[in-house]
Amino acid sequence: AVLKGRQAAMLRRHLIAILILFLSVGHGLMHTEASARRIERLMLEPNTMAEMSALLSSGDALHSALTKQEDEQVEVALRDIEIAVKRTMAMSARIKMHERAHLMKILESIDENVEVARNSGHTDRRDRISDVFNMMANLVRIYGVDARYKIFFCARDKMTWVQTKPRGIYPFPEGGYDDRSPSGVTRDCALRAP
Repeated sequence: AVLKGRQAAMLRRHLIAILILFLSVGHGLMHTEASARRIERLMLEPNTMAEMSALLSSGDALHSALTKQEDEQVEVALRDIEIAVKRTMAMSARIKMHERAHLMKILESIDENVEVARNSGHTDRRDRISDVFNMMANLVRIYGVDARYKIFFCARDKMTWVQTKPRGIYPFPEGGYDDRSPSGVTRDCALRAP
């Protein structure tokens, strides 16, 4: 049927309104997807970020000492992590309380696990060091730290750790800190997107 002038004009306006609505909703969805893909990390006061970077650097030194099976260097790295945690806690006193609360929980967990790791046997020590690495990975995921710190993951035991080397190196050599693992087995480690 042929539409008269008024009806045709009204139909065109409705179609244009529907098209505009469709395009604006579609654009909004695309914008939401794009912003969901972009990872926003929190930036804190510069001195706190510098201390956090020093903490992660100590964690990288621990990782290196573990892979080389240097027990003395592991002890030094654990002590350095303890010192770095305390310094980061002290620096975090400068930031707002709502920004500080979550950071403090992570730092307290690292501190507690390092203390237990320094005073425990092989299996418990390994578990505590694994917890330290996991908390450091959380720091990398949440805060805008230096991009050289990468999160790695081993699917076999769900271990997560942070290191600066581009290729994932499992921190616990087989037969080293974990007596349950057969010697000579290699681990496939993957870079994990934070």
